[in-house]
Amino acid sequence: MSFLAEPTLKKPALPPNEDVVVDVVELMLTEQEKRLFDLMKDVVRKNKLGTTLRVAGGWVRDKILNFKMEDSKAVDIDIALDNMLGCDFAILVNRWLEENGEEHHDFGVMHKNSEKSKHLETARVKVLGLSIDLVNLRTETYTEDSRIPTAQIGTPLEDALRRDLTINSLFYNINTGKIEDFTRVGYLHLQKRIIKTPLPPLTTLLDDPLRVLRAMRFANRFNFNVDEELYTAFCDPQVHQALDEKVSRERIGQEVDLMISSGRPLQAIGLMCEVGIFHIVFRLPDTLLELPPFDLRNACLGCLINLDSLIHHHFDGMQHTAADLRLARYAAITAPLRNVRYECERRHRPTPVTRHVLQNELRMNSKTVDSVYAVHEASIEFQFLMHLGLNNIDRLRVADILRKVGPLWKLGMMTALITEMYPAKTSRTYAEALDTIPDEFERPERMIVANYKLLQNTIESLRLEGVWDMKPYIKGEEIMQLLPKIPRGPRIGDVSDELVQWQIQNPEKSVSEARYWLVETFAQYK
Repeated sequence: MSFLAEPTLKKPALPPNEDVVVDVVELMLTEQEKRLFDLMKDVVRKNKLGTTLRVAGGWVRDKILNFKMEDSKAVDIDIALDNMLGCDFAILVNRWLEENGEEHHDFGVMHKNSEKSKHLETARVKVLGLSIDLVNLRTETYTEDSRIPTAQIGTPLEDALRRDLTINSLFYNINTGKIEDFTRVGYLHLQKRIIKTPLPPLTTLLDDPLRVLRAMRFANRFNFNVDEELYTAFCDPQVHQALDEKVSRERIGQEVDLMISSGRPLQAIGLMCEVGIFHIVFRLPDTLLELPPFDLRNACLGCLINLDSLIHHHFDGMQHTAADLRLARYAAITAPLRNVRYECERRHRPTPVTRHVLQNELRMNSKTVDSVYAVHEASIEFQFLMHLGLNNIDRLRVADILRKVGPLWKLGMMTALITEMYPAKTSRTYAEALDTIPDEFERPERMIVANYKLLQNTIESLRLEGVWDMKPYIKGEEIMQLLPKIPRGPRIGDVSDELVQWQIQNPEKSVSEARYWLVETFAQYK
């Protein structure tokens, strides 16, 4: 095998102009990254390759912003090569690791969909504990019916221009230790907090409509402003149609999940509502049994705003993990659909629309879908309790709700609360990265919040925590011994359920007292 590139690989015709080098910032590399880059340069020198190595994309952007990096094991570093195939360079890297007594792994190749681009497959290799993607600089062309491009070897400028956003188009030149900005605006846009495409935005979005959601996600992640021309392209009906027809539901779901799991997803979801693609992303089935009697996008966004406002400013009673918060946001954004059903051919009965949106349109796993549905059902029950009045709360009824929803009961109560509040105002321009989380509510909303805090305190005073794991004191075999005439089958299960209800109502009673109650209550089976 030849480790040198084919003759079709080309280097830039002209050396880069001096103004593409950003001298005003120096990246703070970790010791692990320094070792990695020294190793890469050593491979180039030892094999006399003459290769220029450039780190591309998100790693450079996050380093410049001093954005908090994830755990080093989860960090991916994309390295672009100018005169060599990624798989060939990966072989040389592994050879270097083996010769120098370092741990090495077989590298994987990520295949391209286009037959014309197979020669540009990306090699992924683990080096010094970091995951490295090795690929050539490239340029891309698109067809009308697909968002998967055909790639060809390109120059650094062509590679920078094919990127989705200018802030993702920067390179870190490993050979020189310098940042390179071939678009000449990427670093400026990082400084000025601007989301913009390297090429005309309408062309960029029509080529790959998924970039609509990516741009919104990055605007949300960094709280950046959206360029006016890009915002106009977001609103274009051609882009909406392309997003609906060219992008798979799996990819849409992945982008939405990254938004929802971020610090505050409001800017991204707000942009969807403003530019008119919310109904494409959160797509409803055609067989609705009834239409929601309200503006769905503003209701969904309003619930999400109310949730984040409560969590950040008003409701410190709910301790939440990142997983809990993600689930709460999915429950909030779909809460206005709790009572809406559609005719599902597979189930042959009216089915919650929430299940369709999360499972079929966003392709979420069944466990998450079931959890959101349980939270919604509990929220409906909690609203009913609130309307009954705190003085009329029945211990057994509360226990029944908690046994169905389990440890997610506080999320259910929070979801009930946000649907009772008037949706927060959503008229601000999310493209301008304005803070839309209200730190104060109007008096009626404050009263609702206060009442739900009382509801939580009342439920906690019942000491039902963990009731969802409660098992009957007496198992089936012993029930049959105590009640020898009881019919075999479902009746034993009914008796067990009644026993659990007795335990809930009599938390201080012992097992022996439970046996006595069982025999007395079902004396006909003795």
